[in-house]
Amino acid sequence: MATTPNYGWVTPAPTDFVTDLPADFETFADAVDADVYALDQAVVKKTLIDAKGDLLAGTASDTIARLAIGANGSVLTADSGETTGIKWATPSAAGRTLSQIATGTLSGSTVTLSSLSTYDVLFLQLHSITGNTGNFSPQLTLSGSTTGYILRGSEISQTPSIEAESTASRAALALNRGFQHLRTSNDNQYGILLENCSATGFTTFSATKYYLNSSSVKVKGELNGIHTVAAAVSSIEIINDQGHTFAGGTYTLWGG
Repeated sequence: MATTPNYGWVTPAPTDFVTDLPADFETFADAVDADVYALDQAVVKKTLIDAKGDLLAGTASDTIARLAIGANGSVLTADSGETTGIKWATPSAAGRTLSQIATGTLSGSTVTLSSLSTYDVLFLQLHSITGNTGNFSPQLTLSGSTTGYILRGSEISQTPSIEAESTASRAALALNRGFQHLRTSNDNQYGILLENCSATGFTTFSATKYYLNSSSVKVKGELNGIHTVAAAVSSIEIINDQGHTFAGGTYTLWGG
């Protein structure tokens, strides 16, 4: 008798003088049948796939099942409650993290905060601003742009009185424009929130402020609007208007 080189199936040898062919071939056929069946159970059959995008997933030891493709834009997610242990799901929005990206002292006529185009939300806080002379009015520009600002604002003072303005276009995001200017007193603070900054459509903004006006009256104001320039915000310029310069004050910028 002889054996095949790979699977060791027993076959009659050519040199055998006496051969029990029925018994020999039965032994050979049984061995082939057993090995072919084992191979058939070990391979993945293409008939398990029914459509474009189908996936095969394990459901237990030596067991697989088909997972049909999900909706466009969905992502594969682990879920132990599913038969296959995975499922297609709508991706959740990424959490937004706000971190401090700049802080410093106001000086000169303009302070520029740059490299901001990767942030979708920016929050700028200004404290204790003073100028080199008399009354002055701080303002901002976005990416150096002097056009495309649509504003709406109001102020309430001790008197009390309310002033408001609405304009189709301003030369800058003026924090005090249209209202009484700041004094050289440093009793003031501003918070400016910019959203949709990384988009190429428009940027929304809102500002709250508190300060002493030229009559030493405490004033609280709010300002909101949009910047219609179709570009991401790459920089913020903090400007002291009318050729004045900053004599002091601090800024802190957060981005996310």
